[in-house]
Amino acid sequence: MKVLTEPKAGKCGVIVYQQGRYGQIARALAIPANPQTVAQMAVRNRLTLASRAWGALTQAVRDAWTALAAQMQSQGTLGLHGALTGNQLFSRVYCNDLIIGAPAPTTPPAIPTFDPLPIASLEITNPGGVVALKLVTTGSPAEGTMLRGAAPCSAGRYQPGSYRYLGTLTSPVGGRIDITTPYTARYGAPAVGAKVFVRVNQNINGITDTPMTFVESCRLRRKPWRCDRNGERTRPRVRFSAPSRKTGGASAARLLVTRAGLCSDRRGRRAAHAWARVLPETNRIVPA
Repeated sequence: MKVLTEPKAGKCGVIVYQQGRYGQIARALAIPANPQTVAQMAVRNRLTLASRAWGALTQAVRDAWTALAAQMQSQGTLGLHGALTGNQLFSRVYCNDLIIGAPAPTTPPAIPTFDPLPIASLEITNPGGVVALKLVTTGSPAEGTMLRGAAPCSAGRYQPGSYRYLGTLTSPVGGRIDITTPYTARYGAPAVGAKVFVRVNQNINGITDTPMTFVESCRLRRKPWRCDRNGERTRPRVRFSAPSRKTGGASAARLLVTRAGLCSDRRGRRAAHAWARVLPETNRIVPA
C-alpha cells in the first residue's frame, strides 16, 4: 500500500519498501518461488563461476580490479550512487562475457567508448499471416551487441514485464536485422494487436552501455497497393458503360471500381447500384 514516509528502499523486518509510480509503497515480505528453471540455473551457475574465478586471482590483479571499480558508479537507488567494489565489477564483466560466449576475463579491461547504436526502430510485418520482427538499422552494430525482449502484452500498456536475454545481433541484410527466430523461440509469435518491447545494448569487453528500448505493435496484414509503371499508387477509377435500351439506363449503368484491391466485390456492387439510381441515362465517363 502507499505510505507517507521518507524515501526508503529495501527490507526492514517483514516489510519491504519500494518506489512506485505514485509514491512510496510498503508491502509484506513474500518468499519468491524457486522453480529452478534452465535460465534461472544458468544465471546462478555464471555467478558461481565468477565467485570462484575471483578467488583464484592474485592479490595484485584484484587490486587492479578494485582501482578500476572506483571509477565506475552503481545504478542509482533513491537518487544515490556509489562506487563499485572490485568483486562487483569483476562479477559483472565476467557474467557479461560468458552470456555472449566471450572468453572469461582475468585482467581488468580498459573502459570503452561507445558509439551511438545504428538502430532506428523496430519493424513488425505480417505477410501472409506470418509475423516477422526486424530491427531497422543505419549501419552494422558492434560485435556482441545484446538483444533482450519482453513477452507480448496489451497494446494499452506502456511498461512491459521483465526483459529476458535473447541473443546477440547479427549483421544487417538490406538495412534490417531479423530477430524473429530468437524472439519467437522464447515467447512465440505475437498475436495481432499485441505490443512488443525489445532492448538493445552494446557489450564491449564485458562493459555495457545504457540500453535502447524499441516498441511496436503487431498489426493486421493489409493487401498491397496496386502501382503503375512508375511505382506510384494508382487512384480509384470510376467508369460507367453506355445505357442499354432493353434494360434501361439505371439498371444498365455499370460501375467499375479499382481501389488497390482493398474493396471487395460486394462493396463494389453496392456502390454501383447506388450510383445507378442517381445517374441520368446518358453516356458518361467520370474520371478519377
